Amino acid sequence: MLHLERSRFSLAAAALCAVAGALFVTGAGAQARVAATWGGNWKTNWGTLTIVQSGSRLTGSYTHDKGKLVATVSGLTATGTWSESPTYKGPKDAGAFVLTLAADGKSFAGHWRYTSSKAWSGTWHGTLVPVAAVGWTGQWSSNWGVMTVTQSGSAVTGSYTHDSGKIQGTVSGLTLTGTWSESPTYAGPTDAGPFVLTLSPDGLSFSGKWAYEGQTPDSNWTGSRLAV
Repeated sequence: MLHLERSRFSLAAAALCAVAGALFVTGAGAQARVAATWGGNWKTNWGTLTIVQSGSRLTGSYTHDKGKLVATVSGLTATGTWSESPTYKGPKDAGAFVLTLAADGKSFAGHWRYTSSKAWSGTWHGTLVPVAAVGWTGQWSSNWGVMTVTQSGSAVTGSYTHDSGKIQGTVSGLTLTGTWSESPTYAGPTDAGPFVLTLSPDGLSFSGKWAYEGQTPDSNWTGSRLAV
C-alpha cells in the first residue's frame, strides 16, 4: 500500500414550556429514527436491494438486471425512479416507484411503473436483512479498490484490486482483525501486514487501520458497500 495516505416565568408557564419542549424533541427524535431506517440490505421480489441514505435522499442498487434507484424520503414514503440494464432509460428500462416503510422499519411495500405507463405496472416489497445475517460478505468500494469479501462463520477471506491484494481475518462483533498481502511477494516487510476494520451498525460501510508487517495499524482503510 505504498504511495497513498437558553427572565423568569410563572410556574405554570415554565411547565408549559417544558412540555412543549419535550414534545418537540420527541417528535424530532421520531423523525430522525424514520429517516434512518431505509439504509440497509433488503430481500425483495426484485432481488437483493442495498440502500444508502443521506438526509432525505436515497440511492441504491438491486440485483435484478443490475438495477439502480434514486429517491426522496418524506415521512415513511420514498418516491423516486428506478433504472436497469441494458439502457437504463425509458420506455422499458426505467420508470417511477413509490414505496412505504412499515412503522417498525423492517419491511416496505409499494408500486412501480415504466416511464411509458401512467398506471402502476407491478408491486415492489421487501424485508430488511439483519446486519448479522449479511456480515462482511459482499462487494465494497474502498480506498484500496473494489473489495470482494466472503464470510463463513467468524472467518473472512477476500481480495481487492490494488496490487491484486488479498485479506484473511476473524470477526468478533463488528470488528474484523486480520492480515493483508499484495503482489508481487505477498510477504513482509512491505507487501503484507495487519489490519483492524470495524463494520458500521447498518452494515453499509467500514473504517479502520492497516500497517506494514511488524507495525501497529495506523493508516486509514475505509469502504462502502456496493452489493451483497
